[in-house]
Amino acid sequence: MSKLEKFLKNTKPYKSVLHEYKDDIFELKRRGYSAAKICTYLKELNVNVTSRNLNYWLKRQNIQSVKPSTPIKNIYVAPKTIQKKEATDQKDPFEMMSDFFPSDS
Repeated sequence: MSKLEKFLKNTKPYKSVLHEYKDDIFELKRRGYSAAKICTYLKELNVNVTSRNLNYWLKRQNIQSVKPSTPIKNIYVAPKTIQKKEATDQKDPFEMMSDFFPSDS
C-alpha cells in the first residue's frame, strides 16, 4: 500500500459544520432571509457562525445569488413624446440677436 493510499484511507477531507444544515440554509436563503437571520437560526441549533463566514460559505457553494422566489413582473415604460414647436413660434436667429443689440436708429 502506497503512502497516498494510506493517507486517503486514514484522512477525510475537511467538511464544514454548515454542510449538516445545508438544506435548511438554502431554504432560508431562497425565502429571502438575510445571513444574520440565518445565523440566529443556526445559533439556536448550537452552531456558532458569523454572517461573514456564512456568506463566504454560501459563495463557495455557488449560491451567493439565490433570490427569493417571487414572480418577475414585466413593466413597460412608454417613451416620452417630444412635441415640436410650431414653425410660427420660432424666431429667426438674427431677430433674436437684435433683442440683445438695440439698433441706433
